[in-house]
Amino acid sequence: MHIEKITFNLKLYLKTIIKLPGRKEQTRIAVVLSTCDREIELLKKKQEKLREQKKGLMQKLLTGEIRVKA
Repeated sequence: MHIEKITFNLKLYLKTIIKLPGRKEQTRIAVVLSTCDREIELLKKKQEKLREQKKGLMQKLLTGEIRVKA
């Protein structure tokens, strides 16, 4: 049986340089992500409305209020 041990080297981690985008680019990224969040919420609302519409139409089909020609 082989067991691999993962170790965390704090000294090496603290020496690691992490490049971050500038403030202007971070702001642009945040705007894009916020826009995506709004679009997702709108699509979820639209999906829920379509589900409700489908339920209503299925109910009308099942009760015979609407008939479909074969």
